[in-house]
Amino acid sequence: MSSITKSVKQDAFEIRSNIRFENLKNFRNGKIRLVFGIGMLIPALFIFVPLLSGSDYPENGISFISSLIGFAALIFLLFALFLGSDAINRGHSDKTALLVYPYPQKRTNLVIAKYITQLLTSWFAILVFYGIIAGATLVIYGADEIPTTFGTSIAFSFLYMSTLLAFAFFLSAVLDSTSASSTLTFFAVMILLPISNLLLGAAGIDTAFLFTNYSSYISSSLGIASASFGPGGGAVIYGFNDAVLLLASTSILFIFLTLYFSIKKEVN
Repeated sequence: MSSITKSVKQDAFEIRSNIRFENLKNFRNGKIRLVFGIGMLIPALFIFVPLLSGSDYPENGISFISSLIGFAALIFLLFALFLGSDAINRGHSDKTALLVYPYPQKRTNLVIAKYITQLLTSWFAILVFYGIIAGATLVIYGADEIPTTFGTSIAFSFLYMSTLLAFAFFLSAVLDSTSASSTLTFFAVMILLPISNLLLGAAGIDTAFLFTNYSSYISSSLGIASASFGPGGGAVIYGFNDAVLLLASTSILFIFLTLYFSIKKEVN
């Protein structure tokens, strides 16, 4: 029992240490500034362009929120692209993964720490995105125009983001090239998976397993219809509980696959 407790404590220590290290890397390489900048840019455009041009805002708060939330899936994909698509193979391409050997650590702890760090970073950026939307709606239209389901949309965005990021990690573990994993992450979510959904659906094959189908819940969980500028979109086909279960299980699957391929990968 004491050996198990010691092992758990050592794992927790390694994960905490690597989370601090990954946070420091994010600050130094500018990833935090990049994702927070992306999260602030779209809302800022919708707020300041009408203000500076003298044009009118949408007639009500729901329309204003809807126009912004329509970009959420695309913004979250960019978060996953910059935070996760080079998370594993970058260490092999620039040989920083060799640091594992002079400082022996479990590879699983390294991967878990990377994922937790980038996930929390993306969640904070999502909170900034939603915070600007809520603040602008409050100032322009008043508190009554903020839907009571605003928190539900945030929670679902967290879950959808976890799946996107896990998918990006998976491709980063499978592919050796950072440019290949980045390109495939973007095109798979934007083009390949939506096309697969259309073709499989036309053939009568259930496409519930494709996580991009559920991006529309980011807006529909608010009780509003919103044009989606990004992956997924379209009509909501599956129930909300099904969406939550699918995204949670898909995230876990991609993380386990990431751990498997990351451990299997050798540093050349």
